[in-house]
Amino acid sequence: MTFLARYNHHYRFILCSYSSSSSSSELRLALYRKFHYKSSFILSSKFFSSSSSSNINDNDPKRSKIQLTKIVQSTSSDNLEITKKSEPRVINAQIAEQPVITGKQFSSLLIQMKNLSEKNFLFRMILWRPVAIGEWIESSRQEKINSMVFNGVQYVIFIFAIIIIHIVFLASMTKKHEITDRYFIRLLPDTINELYEQLLLNDLLVEYDGKFLQSSHKSIQMCDKILKKLIETNKEYIDDEKHIDTTWSTIIIDDDDEHFYSQTICSEKFLILTKKLVDLCDDDEHQLAYLIAHSLSHVILKHYREPLSNLRPTQIWKGLCMIYSSRLMWIFHPNELLKEKLTNFFRFIITSDEWARDICYEKYRKMLSKMNYSETLEQETDRIAMQLLSRACFNVKRVEKFADKCHQLMLSRQKSTTESVDHDNQRQELHYIYEHGHNNDEKCNRFNDEKFMKKIIQFRHECGCDPIE
Repeated sequence: MTFLARYNHHYRFILCSYSSSSSSSELRLALYRKFHYKSSFILSSKFFSSSSSSNINDNDPKRSKIQLTKIVQSTSSDNLEITKKSEPRVINAQIAEQPVITGKQFSSLLIQMKNLSEKNFLFRMILWRPVAIGEWIESSRQEKINSMVFNGVQYVIFIFAIIIIHIVFLASMTKKHEITDRYFIRLLPDTINELYEQLLLNDLLVEYDGKFLQSSHKSIQMCDKILKKLIETNKEYIDDEKHIDTTWSTIIIDDDDEHFYSQTICSEKFLILTKKLVDLCDDDEHQLAYLIAHSLSHVILKHYREPLSNLRPTQIWKGLCMIYSSRLMWIFHPNELLKEKLTNFFRFIITSDEWARDICYEKYRKMLSKMNYSETLEQETDRIAMQLLSRACFNVKRVEKFADKCHQLMLSRQKSTTESVDHDNQRQELHYIYEHGHNNDEKCNRFNDEKFMKKIIQFRHECGCDPIE
């Protein structure tokens, strides 16, 4: 015989047991009061014991016994079957009640915080948020709804105001290019760019200390010769005497790593190349001339002023980070004149400013190193570079060979690398190829275009150069 025993408000459940060993009728009821259990039990008839079928009066202590016992769950399926059922949550009476603050105490505490915040400005700054939360808790339901709606409208207005401010700021920075008549956003003034190039040059000198080729090296002499020839034959067509003159020189880094890297330092008139990138030209002065002319064309067009032109519409956050990091880098840069006149305490503050400036510089450099020149900027640069090469009477047909080698190098690295290779490391290794668009087909197609090359060869012939063999 099977019984279903459920708990009520006073007792958790009832166990009924049967014992055939007793000669007299006896009913053993086990009541267990435990509020944290939520179960109903189906008990097997083996636990109900009775020697006779006589009626049992629970009120008679002589004929019935009530004993609180603990439940032992048997591993055998014949002893006990348990079926869990969802029941209302019952508070555990054995757990001591936690102290609860009453409404009057909360109101008194809120009044004390208000009085304290009114006495001192510092306490007002500290307690303004707790006081606001307390007032919101004590407000009515309708007042809470009105407050939430009002705060939501405030946040929306604030976001739109920030967007409008940035749009106006970027519109005020929009300029018309002096050479190409193209409108662009001028992010970096010359002062900020000079500061960035100064910090970058210092980092490169420390990073590659002892790895620079001597000025007497063959590659250095060849690069300097080509660089001066390009500038001398084109100086009357370049309207930028401040940045373009014959004082430019080449620095080549003989790095053990296979890095293809190039960088121009306009303020110091340095063209920095890696030996691996120079060796890619196979000692061909015409290919090397394009490599130098292309970097020099970016300086002539002052593309360093417009890094935002290389951003895609989905990179708005990166553009904002570049705007603020570049401006903060210039703001935190200490004034050397003040540094000499200030006391030791203020010198410590200036040192902290240098620390903040370096953080902004590292952030800006990291984001800038992951950007490629846009296709529009690369088209402008290649047109100027081909004009520089034509006036200097270099063989412009060799440019196609250099572009093909860069593209094939990119494809071979993509095939040889595995998924475990970090993309940032590969980009750092092939910095020049990524930055100047050799990782896509547009660059190669441009120099394979017969119409484009025919115009360049015709322009070269008009400059009085010998015909190309």
